[in-house]
Amino acid sequence: MEYGCPDVLGYVVSKLYAKFAKFEFWLKQVSFLGHVVSKAGVSVDPAKIEVVTSWPRPSIVSEVRSFLGLAGYFRRFVEDFSSIATPLTQLTRKRASFVWSKACEYSFLNLEHKLVTAPVLTVPDGSWSFLIYSDASKKGLGCVLMQQGKVVAYASRQLKSHEQNYPTYDLELAAVVFALKIWRHYLYGKANVVADALSRKLAQLSMQPTLRQKIIVAQRNDPYLVEKRCLAKVGQAVEFSLFSDGGLLFERRLCVSTDNAVKTEILTEAHSFPFSMHLGTKMYHDLKRVYWWRNMKREVAEFVNKCLVYQQVKAPRQKQAGLLQPLSVSEWKWENVSMDFITELLRTLRGFTVIWVVVDRLTKLAHFIPEKTTYFQATIGMAPFKALYGKCYRSPVF
Repeated sequence: MEYGCPDVLGYVVSKLYAKFAKFEFWLKQVSFLGHVVSKAGVSVDPAKIEVVTSWPRPSIVSEVRSFLGLAGYFRRFVEDFSSIATPLTQLTRKRASFVWSKACEYSFLNLEHKLVTAPVLTVPDGSWSFLIYSDASKKGLGCVLMQQGKVVAYASRQLKSHEQNYPTYDLELAAVVFALKIWRHYLYGKANVVADALSRKLAQLSMQPTLRQKIIVAQRNDPYLVEKRCLAKVGQAVEFSLFSDGGLLFERRLCVSTDNAVKTEILTEAHSFPFSMHLGTKMYHDLKRVYWWRNMKREVAEFVNKCLVYQQVKAPRQKQAGLLQPLSVSEWKWENVSMDFITELLRTLRGFTVIWVVVDRLTKLAHFIPEKTTYFQATIGMAPFKALYGKCYRSPVF
């Protein structure tokens, strides 16, 4: 590190002081918290490397946790740390039986090797920009922070149970968010200068109706609610009443018409609330305190079931699939056959584009029969072969 007078004076202005007795001058490298900082960069302290290499093979879960704690402290030096350590972390899970497998042995030795051969990371410089590379798989998230083509730090983690259901694009985005969170102190971004609103000429101001106003307007287009409104005005509808703003209430809850657009807006706003838990029953009870419409509970359940997040994190309720059942052995050849088609092949000189494969299940003897496309087109009411040649196509076998 090289500091000039402006840097030193800048610390003085910022009132950053240090005790003179703790200073050491003219050192080529400094050991600090298990790291060695030098002009070349940051590396693992050799004393810690010796501890890792002499670490005995774990025999109980607590020893595995201790080893992972030491290795995890230097995970910024190890590429794909979470992927390598997966067999060991699985041993530390609740109710997991301790079985030291070959995968655990390989993970243990590989982490030792990675820490012994850990690279020298460059020291981040705030005057230069940073570059992040991130990637994701069905096992974990990984990213690397670089500056001027040199590695500043590695980071990775395993996927949580619900994240394993994420599609690819969500996993890629999760890797980016993961990198931005752990390295946010390096990635400040650019300053945003907010312009004074009074210095901008007002172009156009349009007033949009509120959701309650939309619901009240839609009530007047629903025949059922119009009938209840007329009865409420003369006091013949006991459960229905009118509010001061003209809204029709059912047991002090605002009535919602059959307009699908209004219902969708209500459900979307309730479901997109920051504290929404994607629970159909809870969402129904929250809406029930404010709104009312017929078949409300069923429609709320259908709306929540279509939510992508709910489908990814919900507990599986389908009946567990049974085991595959073997087919009975045939007693004579060609008693039972299996068939399949190979389609979309290049057209031959005789117009064949399909191969019909027939296999005897007993002798495994196979016949490969050339066929022509016989797809039925609903738009013309016939097969393409009949439409082109005016007659039905028959297999040469029959």
